Formats: sequence, C-alpha cells, structure tokens
Amino acid sequence: MPVIETRPAGDRVVVAVRGELDLDAGQVLQRALRRALACSVRGVDLDLGAIVFCDCSALNILISLRHRALTQGKTIVVTAAAPVAERLLALTGTRPLFSADAEAGAKPE
Repeated sequence: MPVIETRPAGDRVVVAVRGELDLDAGQVLQRALRRALACSVRGVDLDLGAIVFCDCSALNILISLRHRALTQGKTIVVTAAAPVAERLLALTGTRPLFSADAEAGAKPE
C-alpha cells in the first residue's frame, strides 16, 4: 500500500504519495484524494516524486479526480513526478492536464 500524506498549503492541499500505485492501492488513493479535494478551496497539489510503480488504474483515478475538481472550480496539479509516473503521463498524453498551466486556464468541462 502507498504512504499518503496530506497537508494544507494556503487555499490548496498538498498530497504526497510514496510507494506503488496499482489496482490494489486504488481505493486508498481515491479516498485520500477525494478528502483532500473536499478540504481545499482551489484544489490539490500532488507530489508523486516518490512513486516506484504506477499503472493505468492510478491514472484513471487521477483523471476522475481532475474531472471532479473541475466541476467544483478546482484543479489538480502534479508538482513532482518520479520517472515511472512521468513516463505514464507522457505516454498517455495526459501530463498537460495536471500542469500549473492547466490550472491557470481551468474551466469546468
């Protein structure tokens, strides 16, 4: 199971995740991210810099969370990504969805 730490940072919540993000970790990750989003005013800054494994099930959770955030006028920004997470985001073309640039122009879809 991943280690997930959250902390407030102004009007956002920082979520730092360490370990493996796979199908088995999905429910734990989803609950933690939804709580963080609910506690934030503007959204979640996600630190994936200590991820050692990340599969498409984790990506699906992030995309779902992004959609939920946008409907609330909030954003999800990946502030750090380990090579495995960065590779998955790059290969799927989803990296721009979680950038600070996406935050600046975020509008509900």
